[in-house]
Amino acid sequence: MIEGCGEFLGGLTLALFASKLKNMVLFNFFNSLLFVGGVIMIWRGFEAEKDWLVQLVAFFIGFADCFGFASALSIGGKWSQSGISLFNFGQSFTVALLSTLYIFLGIPYTIITYGIYLILATAASLKYRSVIDDDEK
Repeated sequence: MIEGCGEFLGGLTLALFASKLKNMVLFNFFNSLLFVGGVIMIWRGFEAEKDWLVQLVAFFIGFADCFGFASALSIGGKWSQSGISLFNFGQSFTVALLSTLYIFLGIPYTIITYGIYLILATAASLKYRSVIDDDEK
């Protein structure tokens, strides 16, 4: 329920302030850092048996999840149906890959993979930033 409240606020934030965001790539990068940091903190919260930390971080993970989903869907929508399809494929593939890693290898390797994915996604966003920026104008 707490994560759902964060998701609601993340989606609402993007809906209300999307027109004011001038550098979507930068916001997406910081949102991704919030998500990866949240995953690490929630793991530590579970290990330390700190319910308050798990609940607090769950809110921020929900926020980052829905903010990132809405922003990626918005960018994908500007690239028509093929952009939305690519986004949906990427999301499904990422969830399947990281879930499999978590089940068979554990959270440390999953976090390393999150980090690598963050770097690759940011590099791709920076490479195509001019295309994204041109679409925003």
